[in-house]
Amino acid sequence: MAETVVPAPGAGAGRGDARDFRPSITKHKGRFGKAEIRYEAIAETIPIAGENGQPEAEIFSVGYTAITKAPAIRPVTFLYNGGPGSASFWIQMGAFGPKIVALNGPAGGSDRSSPGNPLVDNPDALLDVTDLVFIDPVGTGFSHAVGSTKDEAFFKITTDASSIAKFIRAWLTRHGRWQSPFRRWRILRIDQDRDDRRRRSVHDLQRCLPRLAGTRLGDGDHAARL
Repeated sequence: MAETVVPAPGAGAGRGDARDFRPSITKHKGRFGKAEIRYEAIAETIPIAGENGQPEAEIFSVGYTAITKAPAIRPVTFLYNGGPGSASFWIQMGAFGPKIVALNGPAGGSDRSSPGNPLVDNPDALLDVTDLVFIDPVGTGFSHAVGSTKDEAFFKITTDASSIAKFIRAWLTRHGRWQSPFRRWRILRIDQDRDDRRRRSVHDLQRCLPRLAGTRLGDGDHAARL
């Protein structure tokens, strides 16, 4: 249920428009696990810098953060697919987001043929135990290189991992969340980023199997879900 909307004029489509995207914040509530949670959905772009200190890309994300008395220490989980060509849309709208696309067609649960599928509440989302941030790697969604840098510069394992690590540090700084324990799902070489290891305390990494991308999480305790 949406309660208030802060519009984000200036959001565009295509390369370069991400820099004009002002954060959009909406407030909602839903029931996840056994708890009713009030939360904010935040769509935003965050710049990351190259070795020369100049912006080299702007990365788009959608975050779902619970409205609590102590948000700075609440766990946060970062979820993302790999670039190039794979945004976080389906892990958000097909499995882990608080709202997901209903894919059941006339033939039942295995029918994916019907267009115009509605959004439905996802009680299996993890907002009862962690905030969620869905990241579009550079070259997907609204995330693009800026200036003279090309998207293709991030289509390598090392630069892909490094850009995600930079984004996570920038997100934690922007939102004052360095005290939050956090997890990252979809692992390439991000944990081998030595610069990243120096800047973070002990956190957790999880591999999200590809088959989960279109599958709702089943019932179970929080440890199993995480």
